[in-house]
Amino acid sequence: MPPIIIPKDVNLSSKELTLIGIGFIVLMIFIYIKVADKNDFEVFLDASVKLMKRENIYQPPFMYDLQYFYSPLFALILIPFTYLPFKFSCVLWLIFNTLLLIRTWKIFESYFDIQSFRKRTYYLWIAISFIIVARFIFYNYERVQMTIFLLWAIMEAIKQFNLGKNWKGAILLALAINIKILPLVMLPYLVYRGEFKASLYTLVALVGCLFIPALFFGWEYNLFLHKEWWSIINPNNPMHIIENEQGAHGLAAALSVLLTNTDADIQLPFQRNLFSLEYQQVYWIINGVRILLILLTLLFLRTLPFRKATSKIHFFYELSYLCLLIPIIFPHQRRYSFYFVFPAITYLIYFLLTYYHQYIKTFKTYRTGIAIFMSILVVLFLAIMRRQVLGDLLTDFTIYLRMITWGAIFLIPVLIIADYKHLINRPPKISSTLLDKNFIIKKES
Repeated sequence: MPPIIIPKDVNLSSKELTLIGIGFIVLMIFIYIKVADKNDFEVFLDASVKLMKRENIYQPPFMYDLQYFYSPLFALILIPFTYLPFKFSCVLWLIFNTLLLIRTWKIFESYFDIQSFRKRTYYLWIAISFIIVARFIFYNYERVQMTIFLLWAIMEAIKQFNLGKNWKGAILLALAINIKILPLVMLPYLVYRGEFKASLYTLVALVGCLFIPALFFGWEYNLFLHKEWWSIINPNNPMHIIENEQGAHGLAAALSVLLTNTDADIQLPFQRNLFSLEYQQVYWIINGVRILLILLTLLFLRTLPFRKATSKIHFFYELSYLCLLIPIIFPHQRRYSFYFVFPAITYLIYFLLTYYHQYIKTFKTYRTGIAIFMSILVVLFLAIMRRQVLGDLLTDFTIYLRMITWGAIFLIPVLIIADYKHLINRPPKISSTLLDKNFIIKKES
């Protein structure tokens, strides 16, 4: 494992170590309490049980009437957990997620120049970043979900590619894509950056993931399950265009309820739809906006195809946007999916702490005004929008209008304004990896 960069003056005192220990105990208590409730992990294990019986894991009956959306391979991997007590399985998974969360942050740190940070500034950066995304971390703990694993897999795979360990990165990224299709956005990115070997290895590993269940259950049953899986994750499926259920988030959920009349689980004294368009019109508008957001990626890449990122902060800047896109453009997103905003939030807080004095000097400029206004909306919609804070009526209003999704969308102009070029003096030389070799942490001997 590569060494971790921390500020030179950050030395943990006995008091700080005690606080960390207390925090860990509190976290374990929190995990134990949360897994006592119904959660999605039980849905996953139910699919594993049905898989062992060679049943259709994508058709009812479902645990708690919740559709299983993940791959046959994921159900296969979880079979050993079905022999453990359910609560114990959940605790193991959440402890594993906690370790992945810590590792994800350490990977984040490796892209930033924090050597000049004072101890207080370093801790402030960590604290604010985690506070803003805390609700999405807790949603993943409450539901015993996969998003923490998926973001870690993306960041770890990209790091392994940068270190020249293409097969290790490819297998990890392919596994993440197979489990839940969301990390697929990284494949065209690798191609754009000229990482053809990493892309090819990932495709090979991805094909391998599709065939692994056939080794245990036979070709016909495996092919049948993958056809069934595709029928429910197909983005052209009407249920992924008009998403009107209460827990739905993402672009399709946010736009469809504005563009056409839909039934709502929450009743408020006004209609949320601004238009009453036909299904085909809604379909083309939503997919058109998706394409525009995908094309906007070019604004963050800033180079011609098959060239490398110009600096490590540029690299993290573009990864932040790609991860931000995931819960916005993909269908069937839930609150826990917005944990993918973590890289963008981390970048923006770093930008603020590093470059804030320049914005104070130019406070009257329109760019600064837009950035401040959008940042307030982001914090409001992503961090503060809790029932305990706003009360029932305002919370129902925010759910009714999909405010979490709009908070994530408002992050996009803030990221554009917080250009990475403000944080570097000059771009370094370009080398044959995703990043210049000068920017990669040296491997351990």
